[in-house]
Amino acid sequence: MSLSADQHLARGRQLLNDGQPGAAIRDYLAANALQPANPQAALGLGMALSLAGRHGEARIALEHALTLAPENSDYAFALAEAHKRAGNRGTAEKIYRQILHFEPQHLMSAHNLGALLYDEERFAEAAERHLATLNDHPASIATWRDLGQSLIAAGRLEDGITTLEIADQTFPDDRETRFALGLAYLRNEEWSKGWPLYEARWQAGEQSPTPPGTAFWAGQPLTGKHLVITREQGFGDNIMFVRYLPHLAREAAHITLLPPAPLAILFAESFSQLGNVSIVTTPAAVPAADFCTAIGALPGHCLARGLSAPPCLIPYLRTPPERLSAARQALQRRAPEAGQKLGLVWRGNHGYGADRQRSLALGELLGQLPTAGVRYFNLQLGINANERRLLNDAGVFDLSAEISGFHDTAAWLGALDGLLCVDTAIAHLAGALARPTRLLGRREGEWRWGRAQDGRAWYTTLFPGKIGEAALFDHGATIAFPQNN
Repeated sequence: MSLSADQHLARGRQLLNDGQPGAAIRDYLAANALQPANPQAALGLGMALSLAGRHGEARIALEHALTLAPENSDYAFALAEAHKRAGNRGTAEKIYRQILHFEPQHLMSAHNLGALLYDEERFAEAAERHLATLNDHPASIATWRDLGQSLIAAGRLEDGITTLEIADQTFPDDRETRFALGLAYLRNEEWSKGWPLYEARWQAGEQSPTPPGTAFWAGQPLTGKHLVITREQGFGDNIMFVRYLPHLAREAAHITLLPPAPLAILFAESFSQLGNVSIVTTPAAVPAADFCTAIGALPGHCLARGLSAPPCLIPYLRTPPERLSAARQALQRRAPEAGQKLGLVWRGNHGYGADRQRSLALGELLGQLPTAGVRYFNLQLGINANERRLLNDAGVFDLSAEISGFHDTAAWLGALDGLLCVDTAIAHLAGALARPTRLLGRREGEWRWGRAQDGRAWYTTLFPGKIGEAALFDHGATIAFPQNN
């Protein structure tokens, strides 16, 4: 039996809600065929096409929907969202502003305009927009949260914390706000306030994954107990938090660590002196134990055990002497002349939501590097053909083919004189190895690098820069690095 237009619309909406835009397109096409003058059919089709990445077709469908319902701000909002999703941020901003000109109370346009300004790194404008939105919509928790984060990114850390504290007091059950406040406290190096709220990174009712038959560790004494520590988040987080391992190893009878596989060799070599620690690389290899926790929970547990600040005993990761010697000899063969030998890493994982704020185009970086008395070595993995050509044209030695895991990268870092790196896992690796590093930080900043954004609470050999500065380096000069503390 054939479905009616309303039935196709209802099924299309359900498929969209279920995250199946491709399947929803078929129902919306059928609804449009049955009722070509129905604006809801055109709207649904445009939204489904946009979510499916068919941006040109989405724009046509949504513009048609607007011709059918020209006074409907929600339809204009959907068109703005489609443009933003397609990367047409300027057009999206223009449409948001047009909606607000005619309908100043349109909450989603007001809020998403602020979010777009933030994504465009216009942080002060974003904060101003969110503040105006709250004047009209004081119950918008998402706007309170984004206002606090915009103020922090604009360099107003204390104001941002105050805003998030108000939001947390007003909406005490909102997990995302508690987490944002925790990160703000940690950025301000208020550890006793920040670490308890950091646990809000888990969804309501969630805990870190635990092996069958193993209890979630809630901070009980570890004397005579076996603790499993599981990986979580990115490589950099695991590198940053593994520093707590020796402190817990002094208390527990045994610890099993489950890191990401590319870090396993490095961690095993670095903590080989801990006789009661074993490292496994797959969940199936985790043995039965008394307790289990995720590695990101270690700072909070150690805080409760009297460790008031992050332990900064650098280096805490190490490379075996024979691998380090081999790396030094390999560099000397490639560049026997005198001068600095520096590593380069210019981008992170594109799958990370904020990668746009932290990564550089290789050409942008190469154009600002000093060249006199310096030889550069690529440590960036996954380079494409264009990047390979740029490296070759600039005389940069490519080491990426000789890296099979973080233990290899660690050896190259030990042999090089320093590293120029954006905010990605390699910056944490270099810091944990006590290697001199020029950290090219995000324009918005990042909680892990602290109040001054120099990372000194965690690592002692970082020298901060900032993506977007007029000049990252002085041309013709060697690059100065801080000395080990």
